[in-house]
Amino acid sequence: MNVSVIGDSPFCVLGLEMMLGTIGVNVLTVYSSLTSLREYEPRRGAIIIDMYFTDIMHVYREAHKINATRGGRFVIFNDTVRSGWNGMTFIRRSEQLDTIRKYLLQGIVGGRNGNSIPNDRPVMEIDSNITRSEAFVLRAWLRGQTVTDIARLSNRSVKTISSQKRSAMKKLKVSNNCELYGKLSKGQG
Repeated sequence: MNVSVIGDSPFCVLGLEMMLGTIGVNVLTVYSSLTSLREYEPRRGAIIIDMYFTDIMHVYREAHKINATRGGRFVIFNDTVRSGWNGMTFIRRSEQLDTIRKYLLQGIVGGRNGNSIPNDRPVMEIDSNITRSEAFVLRAWLRGQTVTDIARLSNRSVKTISSQKRSAMKKLKVSNNCELYGKLSKGQG
């Protein structure tokens, strides 16, 4: 697999290159500014954006504009919890290293139609008894959000989110997170 990296901090770019190497991903090119997005060709692989010194909304707009006209897969690092859309994956910089690796790989490889974020349909097709609320929790969990993150983002209690996740796990006949991830990953393809 090949990716390009856009980053305005040499130390962060070096760290990304090393991390990507550990998961078997080759960095083709490294750019230091968002203007490099204009050169991006979707067939060349995903692009990872980690811009510390640029307004994050500007990063989103530029990536979204390129994605809308040419498609492709983007992984964007930021300091806030965000969901993904249309082939764009957002990773919070403060995540654990293993979580970052997991979501980097998912964002690079992508899922159905180049979108690494599953929609309601695949989750609910696995088991039609899954409610919309449970599907929402499972999708957020697949993106790497913790039960606490999901509760905070959806203005619900941690207990409610945890209960919805357990209920979905019971309906899917899985007993742990590894089995759940395996079952949901198979259902997305």
